[in-house]
Amino acid sequence: TMFREFYKTDCPIGVAANWLRENCKDEIDEDGYIYIDFPDPSIFNETQQNPFEYRPGHHRYSIADEFARNKIIMRPGVQNDILSGLVRVGEYLKFDSHHSHPYKRNENGNPIKGSPRFFVTENCKNTIEEFELYRWPKDKTGALDQSSYEKPVKKNDHAMDCIRYMLLSD
Repeated sequence: TMFREFYKTDCPIGVAANWLRENCKDEIDEDGYIYIDFPDPSIFNETQQNPFEYRPGHHRYSIADEFARNKIIMRPGVQNDILSGLVRVGEYLKFDSHHSHPYKRNENGNPIKGSPRFFVTENCKNTIEEFELYRWPKDKTGALDQSSYEKPVKKNDHAMDCIRYMLLSD
């Protein structure tokens, strides 16, 4: 279940790190570090200009390096295959008659059978909006473009990518 989101554009890393420390207190280890297991793989690309050497001989650094300076450790290794991710997300959103519902109970207080395996709570407004905006490319006539059907339009998809990384890492 996705029950909390941090959704900011062009947000300084320090602000994001502070939000994580404030909202994920139970994830902070005894040395003050938080470990993130399913970050966007692109944050490991050394694309940031660095006026000082972060590592000997390096004048460029990654977003993951910047998070590490703030005691947020991003662990690489997330699957980034779009088609596999879409299939996995579809599996988790599909109704499963054998899966126990995590929130609904019968009159005896037992979980009812029948539920998807992934939920987004109503306070994750940006994620819900992205689900509504997620689109596949269309050809000039307005029909779905069969040649690129596996790849959705790369717009309004940060939360969708996050869900894909998370569920592919499950």
